[in-house]
Amino acid sequence: MILNHLGLAWYALGDAHKALSYYERALGIYQQVHAEKPNHPDIAMILNHLGLAWYALGDARKALSYYERALGIYQQVYAEEPNHPDIAAVLNHLGLAWYALGDAHRALSYYERALGIYQQVYA
Repeated sequence: MILNHLGLAWYALGDAHKALSYYERALGIYQQVHAEKPNHPDIAMILNHLGLAWYALGDARKALSYYERALGIYQQVYAEEPNHPDIAAVLNHLGLAWYALGDAHRALSYYERALGIYQQVYA
């Protein structure tokens, strides 16, 4: 969807605030479009992007909430493929957020889980 792409472009240009506004609009539309299937991977993708934007703005706590929601959806979507790269990407982002919040032990557990998936996927 174009709103997501606009968000990605603003994020790449270093304007996470502007990216957020596009991601939030995209999330609202995706939630309406997929109202009968709220665990759609497009919703998880936008939640992950929202987490990245909040992380870039220095709010790791808010980023965590989006990453956790994205992870929950991806784990349901890929229940039969638990080593999917999308899951690993979100686990890595969760690690970054926990590290930023000063919890290196928790960050390490997410990094290790992400690494395990990447090693299986790309071995």
